[in-house]
Amino acid sequence: MSYAHRNGVVHRDIKPANILVDYDGHVRVVDFGIAGYFKKLANANGQQTQSVIMGTPAYMSPEQADPEAEASYLSDIYSLGVLMHELFLGFRPDEKKSVTQHLAKALMDIIRQCLHTDLKQRPQSAEEVERRLLLLLQGKHLANPLWEKSASATSYPIITNYLMC
Repeated sequence: MSYAHRNGVVHRDIKPANILVDYDGHVRVVDFGIAGYFKKLANANGQQTQSVIMGTPAYMSPEQADPEAEASYLSDIYSLGVLMHELFLGFRPDEKKSVTQHLAKALMDIIRQCLHTDLKQRPQSAEEVERRLLLLLQGKHLANPLWEKSASATSYPIITNYLMC
């Protein structure tokens, strides 16, 4: 996603079906069928309007669903937030279910920021989201990381435990 954004391409349809993970754990964004820039057309009043609204509604950013707004790379960041919400909580934010598992506050903060309706409040790049997630996986959000405790510990938690509270 960051490679596409660096090259001026907005995917416009970030969703689980368009994310592939290979056997080595490499993540690939696929299906750039609606990616690119849509030309705006003038309506009868001379106002600029977007010619087509495209994407998967459940993962669309608010600006993508608005015919008066234009999608940008920040729209993909919003869709990534929806995808992460579904991945870590088991449901999309629009489904309004009660949360049964507790995620680390730092992870929920990243997800909430991606889902912010104000474009200026969203992470300003996919690299920023990646950096914050990597710091989280390294345990930088923990006040007392487990690896700083006694070296005589006999078991080590799975890395996904760091994402849970």
